[in-house]
Amino acid sequence: MNSRSELAIILGDLLKERGIAARALARDTDTSRSTLRAFLAGQRSPRIDILEAWLSHLGYSLEVFTLDTRHHDTGAV
Repeated sequence: MNSRSELAIILGDLLKERGIAARALARDTDTSRSTLRAFLAGQRSPRIDILEAWLSHLGYSLEVFTLDTRHHDTGAV
């Protein structure tokens, strides 16, 4: 499994834990941005730290990933 697929799985799991459907987020970019911002605001957990480290390894910041979904909206999540 490549890093992008593993990242999609981790993000999907994080969203499911909060009762957010990842597929619904992918359909509406504005909603996904605000929902992800709200979801991640103040939420610190080992899984968020793993996601942040993975994004950093891939050359992204968590803020860029959540605020600019144009480069990540592949429907894979």
